[in-house]
This record gives sequence, structure tokens and C-alpha cells, in this order.
Amino acid sequence: MVLPLGPRHCRPPLPALLLAALALMMAGAALLPGTALALPPVGETPYSGRFTMDIAGQPVTGTLYHSPDAERREMTVEGTGQVFILRPAAGEALMILPAAKMAMRIPLPPDPGLAAAEAFARLDPQAEGEETVAGEATTIYRTSGEIEGRFWITDDGVVMRMETDTDRGRYTMELLDLERGAQDPALFELPPGVQVMEGMAPPRQ
Repeated sequence: MVLPLGPRHCRPPLPALLLAALALMMAGAALLPGTALALPPVGETPYSGRFTMDIAGQPVTGTLYHSPDAERREMTVEGTGQVFILRPAAGEALMILPAAKMAMRIPLPPDPGLAAAEAFARLDPQAEGEETVAGEATTIYRTSGEIEGRFWITDDGVVMRMETDTDRGRYTMELLDLERGAQDPALFELPPGVQVMEGMAPPRQ
């Protein structure tokens, strides 16, 4: 698995902070180099649930479906229903407008630094306590570097809460009504009858 994009890689129409959050949810298992700290297997557990986010003061709510290879989020942004599908194995992200039957395909750039273990390790995660979030026991990890913040993660790698501060403002996310279990593969495919526009490749750092 890969951590496809950081906050500076996103392009419209999806806000950069939202894409960064989705990417972090896809992070894989990692061992921090030079330390015995074992991180939880983030991204490996399939599940579904509701999410609430605040992006620089703008609230967003929706439903998510997560598998080890892809993730789907359904939400309403500025009054428009949107579906975002992240498919790192296919090297692409899909931004779908169901009402208009249109979608944008955003290619994900090849980059050895985007491997999940390497990317998450670069954040230098440090455990700093435990807390129950939405009924789930979690460990709190503080990160630094490209993404500075805190992440509440279960032992089986589900990110229940995030808090980060960026140059675009403060971002928070919380997962609710978590249900673990395999997800229908069709959720992560482009629906029939949708016209696809090819998006520009995200810029390299």
C-alpha cells in the first residue's frame, strides 16, 4: 500500500486538507527506523462508518468504506454530493459527481517516498497516551515533519480521530459508528454511465 498524497499535492475540486486526510487513512504498517516502536497496522483492517471533519472551519460529514487496497468517501461539499475513491494500487484517485454523471480521474505520481511505511515513518510518530474514541480504545500518536498533529489509532490500525495544523488552517476528523468487515469491491469501481475527465497529474515536491 502507499500513502499517495500529502497536503501540497492535491488539486481542485477536492480541498487539499481533505485529500491529505484520505491519504493518511490509507497508510500501511510501519516500523520507525532506529527505534523499537512498532506502529499499528494502519489501513489493513476493512471497515465502514460515518465521519465528521472540520477543514479550516468548514464542517464536512459523510460515510466511508475502507478496504486494504482502496477507500470510498461519500459526502456533500458546498451543497453538492460527491464521491471520492482513492485507489493507490491502480495509481489513481476518482472524484465523482453522481448527479451530473461526471468524474475526474487524478493520476497518482510514482515516488519511492510515497510508500506507506516510509511516508508514515517520516512523520516520526511518538505514542503519548491512550484514550477511548467513539467506544474504541486507541493509542494517541503525535507526528512531526510534513504533517504535524495527533492521531488516535486502534490496535488493529483504524484511525478514529485526527488533528493537524497546516498553513491552510486546522483540520480535525473523527470516525463514528465503526463496523469492521469486508467491503463490496464494487464500491471502489467507477459507476457505469459516468463520463470521465482526465485530471492533471499532481505536482512533485
